[in-house]
Amino acid sequence: MSQAINKPGFIAEEVSAALPSQEARSLAAARWGICAILFAVLVIWALIFPYTGDGDSAPHFLNARDSAATPISAMHAWARPGIKLVMAPFSVHGIFATRVLIAVLAALTAWQTMRLAEELGLRNSLLAGPLIVWQPMAFALAADTMTEMPMALGIVTAIRLWRNGWWRTSALLVGYLPSVRPEGFFLGVLWGAMILFAPAPVRRRRNLDAQHGASEAWNILLRISALACLTVGLIAWAAACWALTFNHDMFYVLHIWNWPPGSYAAYGKGSLLHHVIRWPIYCGVLLCVVFALGIKPSWRREMMLPWAVWGIVFGVHSILYWGGWFASCGIMRIFTCTAPVTALICLYGWNAAERWLIDRQARLSMKSSRHGWIDHLLRPRTAGIVAGGIRSCSICWIRFTTNVSQSRDAPTISIRTSSWAPTRRSSPATRLPPRCSISPDTHPT
Repeated sequence: MSQAINKPGFIAEEVSAALPSQEARSLAAARWGICAILFAVLVIWALIFPYTGDGDSAPHFLNARDSAATPISAMHAWARPGIKLVMAPFSVHGIFATRVLIAVLAALTAWQTMRLAEELGLRNSLLAGPLIVWQPMAFALAADTMTEMPMALGIVTAIRLWRNGWWRTSALLVGYLPSVRPEGFFLGVLWGAMILFAPAPVRRRRNLDAQHGASEAWNILLRISALACLTVGLIAWAAACWALTFNHDMFYVLHIWNWPPGSYAAYGKGSLLHHVIRWPIYCGVLLCVVFALGIKPSWRREMMLPWAVWGIVFGVHSILYWGGWFASCGIMRIFTCTAPVTALICLYGWNAAERWLIDRQARLSMKSSRHGWIDHLLRPRTAGIVAGGIRSCSICWIRFTTNVSQSRDAPTISIRTSSWAPTRRSSPATRLPPRCSISPDTHPT
């Protein structure tokens, strides 16, 4: 399995060299065009639908705004400093500015996913970007003040770096992911195992073919340095806690842990198959069918690392909710973290359906058919346009008709920003992050 995970596939330079220069430029322009369209759609959506995609959205925004004045507020486990300190400069300009930042990260996630699809040699690689926002939960959080979409960007970038032989850079990025989402801890274990047991990167080995004596020493040095890079993120988090706390407490995040074991019962527990049963809620019925079609064709060597990442996130959350541990609520939005991998699996399913439609069209061309309009509808290009249109409309409809309970949060924050006054410092007695209350009359009228 380690060889499968380490298989580099096409690295970026080889993809560019394999394509004629004009075709490569056209493909690059199309990628950026799709990202620009996705970004514009998300920003327009934030303007016409200024509501939250999840109940935690408003607290995350308020915490980011607090962190701009008192950075220690971003250091505890729920806040996640890896993204809160990025959001903080934007949050002082309002929730819309912060949502635009997340929309930028979502567009970059789509770009990285399309590049990964190209490196995997997938047809219709440009569809990988739209397939991210066609996932209802991913669309809900793609321009919201949550942590899932930044985590998705980190995951897909780390996968591309690893596959292209940039072990240390990939490990450095994964080392910072625990400061973005808790799933980063488990991914760090996966990356550590790959660093220890995977064969050296192919593109590195090519440069050492004539240096057999130094090869083994270089291989050991690579693994040691990559493991060291994997720890930099947590060390930086501890150093920030030491620098920002009054008593230089580098374990501050553990001492004020947001989910003590006594609180687990309040978060509930459920079936081990809870997330499997509710997967159509995350993916949507139409995309769930395409996802199911893509499971078998995507189960190949070059997809083993994406599948391993997806399986770890899905499996860990299923086990935690089944056991009622670590405040796992069984919510489905957490799988937005792996939205790029889900998009790739759906793209395999899309291509499989396209092949079936092409074969069907070829068979029909050899004999007459009395179902002309059905045949026209089932042409690959027509079917793709119809499916994409239906999916886009259904996403908009879902967003307009759900999450009513949180609909007042963002307008409330936008109307009464004056109630935010992060002036109180952390209490030496409790070492809790500063809190800022919203006055009871902040509901829009």
